[in-house]
Formats: sequence, C-alpha cells, structure tokens
Amino acid sequence: MDKQEFLDLYNKWHSSFIFSAHGSADPAAKEHYNKLIEWCKNNRGDALRYIREILLEEPNDIVNLLDALYKEEFNFSYDGFCPLDEYCNLWLNVTDSEFDGKHIKDFYKDWKEWHKYLEKNYIPWNPFEEQDPNITFEEFKTGKRNDTGK
Repeated sequence: MDKQEFLDLYNKWHSSFIFSAHGSADPAAKEHYNKLIEWCKNNRGDALRYIREILLEEPNDIVNLLDALYKEEFNFSYDGFCPLDEYCNLWLNVTDSEFDGKHIKDFYKDWKEWHKYLEKNYIPWNPFEEQDPNITFEEFKTGKRNDTGK
C-alpha cells in the first residue's frame, strides 16, 4: 500500500492535536484519528511496519494505534502508568519478530543517552535569531558533541 497515504493521515492526526491543550482527545483530532484507524484496519501489515518505523526513530504517541489495533493479536496489555518511551519500547519488543518473550531489548538506549547528554550540555538559543547549536540525535550517534567551550 501507499506509505505516503499513511504518512499524510498520520500527519493530519498528529498536527490536529499537537498544539491543543486537550491533546489527542481534542474533538478536531478525532476525525483524523478515525480516518487513520480505518486505513490501518484495511492495511494491517503495512500499518504495523509504518508504525514501527516511526517508533524506531523515537518515542511517539502513535503507539496508541498499536493499542487500538493489535492488542489482542499480540496478547499485550499494560495496566497503570508507564512513561511513553518505556511503553513504546515494550510495543517494539512485542512486535519484533525476534522477540522471545523473555529478553527485553532497549530500542531507545542511544536516544536516552542523547537526552542525558543534553541535560548536562544543552546550549540555550533563540529560535528567532539563530540556528540550534545543539547536536542532533544522528550527530550524537556518530560521536559529535556540542561545542560548549569546556
């Protein structure tokens, strides 16, 4: 199926709630969410692959689609609070073809290290006057670090 169609639906849903105080519960987001869910139901295999691709980049609210679509198929449920990155990581494990049910892989190990690094080495900047001087996740993975003058 068409990945661009999926991404268009995802982006409409995501952008409809990103600036709302109500988040994805915003009534404006519901229409886009329902269209995205319908597309995913009609394209289950492709939907799972595309959702995993997004989650492998970084934790994302799209993990909620996995709850809505694949909970029974993967016999997965979680009661209580779980931080987004951990919940996404659990779903990535459950949907991984190599998952043995015993060993949990940390798909966000590098991402967490980058965030810890930025907590200590973040360079404040004004987005209206300058480019972000902080390293990107991709740069961090290749060994680049912020020029903090240290």
